Amino acid sequence: FYPAKNCISAELRLAFLQRRTPVLTEARASAVRESLAKAAADRPDFWCVVGQTELGLLEALAQGSLAGSWPALMNAFRELKVRVSAVSSWDSVYTEARFTLEPYQAVASATERRAALEMLKGLKALAAA
Repeated sequence: FYPAKNCISAELRLAFLQRRTPVLTEARASAVRESLAKAAADRPDFWCVVGQTELGLLEALAQGSLAGSWPALMNAFRELKVRVSAVSSWDSVYTEARFTLEPYQAVASATERRAALEMLKGLKALAAA
């Protein structure tokens, strides 16, 4: 859908699987954020809108700060679910989140693991309804 965001996701997953600290520069995150915002303004679709929240999730994972971020991220996902209810779209979001959140749990602190589990639980519920 948005290759730059998906590349970040893949790089974070690899870092977590290799048990090393991921690197996500602010410049790279900003470039992807701007690209998603431009797409949402020019030709809005589900993927560029949800991608903005997904990028926030990836940034939180890279910074090891999901515990403080997940409630706001989950609220953003829930607000979008009200506007776009297609189960297949949300199943894709859930699957993508599992791609990074599951390996993150292996390297995260107990607090971060709980946040990752809550995030996955919330996204699974959005995908199921």
